[in-house]
Amino acid sequence: MRTHYDNLHISRDSDAETIRSAYRRLSKQYHPDYNPSPDAHRIMQIINRAYDVLSDPQRRAEHDRWIAEQERIEAETEYQLVIKARENTSAMMSDLKGNSVLKRRAILMGMVSFCAVLTALLCWQVVNVFHQRQDVTSVPNTTVANHAQMQPEMMGALANGTSMSIGHQQMIASTTMTPTVYIRPTTAPNGMPFPQNTGYIDGYEQVRGINGTSRVIVENIRNTSDVFAEFYTIDNPQILRTFFIKERSQIVLDNLDFGTYAVRYRQLDDGEELHSENVILSGAAREATIYLQKGRAPTVVY
Repeated sequence: MRTHYDNLHISRDSDAETIRSAYRRLSKQYHPDYNPSPDAHRIMQIINRAYDVLSDPQRRAEHDRWIAEQERIEAETEYQLVIKARENTSAMMSDLKGNSVLKRRAILMGMVSFCAVLTALLCWQVVNVFHQRQDVTSVPNTTVANHAQMQPEMMGALANGTSMSIGHQQMIASTTMTPTVYIRPTTAPNGMPFPQNTGYIDGYEQVRGINGTSRVIVENIRNTSDVFAEFYTIDNPQILRTFFIKERSQIVLDNLDFGTYAVRYRQLDDGEELHSENVILSGAAREATIYLQKGRAPTVVY
């Protein structure tokens, strides 16, 4: 089920300002005057229709009621499938009472069918809600060094786009590493607790631009994990901003100078470490969007 919120890449509880900001951003990206893609006109119609509904309180309320009704119908459908499976199992057991061997076989088949239906429903729910959340993985037990203590050659590797750990490098404590089960951290690498909501993390320097009039919007809306992230410029691997962003949320990094920027981030649910695509702020483009997602930056699909 796709909604107007999905078309604007915002959450259902977004306020009016967030809706307007998302519309302006997507309009710049997909307006046929700026986007040569043959699908730009069709996509722009979808964006306009979504904004027309969500910017009108009455039409938005009707849309919200429609979403609630569709979710209710889906829930009833799941319930009817379970009831049907139970009825089929009961009927099979009743029809085969005359023969004990066949009866036991029927009971077994009914139980298998019932479990298969429940398993299918559970898998559908997991895929729909968590978007294929990965299983907890094992990571090596290593000593983590603070990013501020990285050697010059490590800093140069970051500038060249080499994949490195977020905010720190791993140091080999011995020739033998003992694997341990990954546990979601409750604090940032500097020991400060993550904030309750999306925002900057205490204890880290947040660098502003000298003549900064540009901004980057970091979107975690399509991700299913909270994220610890570091924002930096490709020309200089110095960390400019360090922040925490909840799943299906976004943060605006303003007061930025022109340049090429990127984000390296850690999925807090499974420890996966990723780099975003690079974005360029210049005189012609004073605003850019970085999308966070498992594995790679997402492709917009309508």
